[in-house]
This record gives sequence, structure tokens and C-alpha cells, in this order.
Amino acid sequence: MALSAGAVSLALLDRTTGPQVGGAAPAPGLVVRAAVEPEGYQMTVASYDSVIRGLEQALHQRRGQLDTATVGVVEQSLRVIDAALAQAMAALANDPNNRYLNSHLRRTFDRKLDVLRRAASLPVASS
Repeated sequence: MALSAGAVSLALLDRTTGPQVGGAAPAPGLVVRAAVEPEGYQMTVASYDSVIRGLEQALHQRRGQLDTATVGVVEQSLRVIDAALAQAMAALANDPNNRYLNSHLRRTFDRKLDVLRRAASLPVASS
């Protein structure tokens, strides 16, 4: 499922600007563009990274208030998504204009944002 999600997100990525993507590290100029969204819509990987970092910090601050089993499930989900992101970026390094891979990368980033948003807004565990 993660590979499928990763493949779809990559397909929306349009590397029309920025340097080559190497390995799993996102290039600052990498542009994520949805084929179904209005022309001109774009969100850079750096933009995703910024939002992700903020949500990760919020989750980290709340970690002690959450059920440990829930935290474990969230962390496992994020590991799977991160692996899909790394695979997608590696695939794009070899085929940067592949619309499917670009779309897959974008959707995988969106999935990570969704997991982090939900986790950061979970109710406090009851004692």
C-alpha cells in the first residue's frame, strides 16, 4: 500500500526547476505539481518539509500525553511513508519527468502530512 501511495505521489511531481534529486534527500528546487489542479499550482519539497517539521515538533511535544500504543502505530506508519518517499525520490532521480512518479511523490507527502496532522490532534490518553 505504501509503495502504491508513493508511486502515485511521485507521478504528480514535475521537476521543471531545481537541481537533480539524488537518493532520498529532497532537492530545494524540486516542485510538486498536481496534474488535476489549476495551472501554476505548485508546492516545493522544501515547503512540505517545513510543514512536516512543524507537525513533527507538535507531535513530539504531545508524545507524553498520548497512549504509547497509539504512538507506536503512528511511528510505524511514518516509517512506512518515509520509506515510500525515499523510493519515490530515488526513482525520480532516474526518471525526473515521469508524471506518474511525480504524482506518487506528491500523494505520499500528502499522506505523511495527513498522518502527522491527525496524530498531533489526537485526544490526551486517559489515565
